[in-house]
Amino acid sequence: MNASCEKNNAFNSNTRIYEGYFTDALVGQNSRSHRVDVWLSALLSLLHILSSPTVRRLCKTVLVALCLVGFVGIVGAVEQGTLGMGAGFLLGGALVAIEYLCLRGRTRG
Repeated sequence: MNASCEKNNAFNSNTRIYEGYFTDALVGQNSRSHRVDVWLSALLSLLHILSSPTVRRLCKTVLVALCLVGFVGIVGAVEQGTLGMGAGFLLGGALVAIEYLCLRGRTRG
């Protein structure tokens, strides 16, 4: 054992090993590839968060509420005459389809 460690009663088995290994690894790494790794890591963590059941349920709830408000807006626009009947039916059908996709139950099989 080292004489200075014996004199000072300070035994550290990790002396300069951690810094020497990891600082060399970071110095040799390209900064552009490091930025790409950071962006990919952030994107994957965002996808992981967005795919959780709680977030999906919240998004479905918000979509249904927005579709209902939008449907009332379409009816008002058709009654006022600023939106044609055909366009109103197409937009209303699209909103009903979105609501159906949000509110349908899971099929078990």
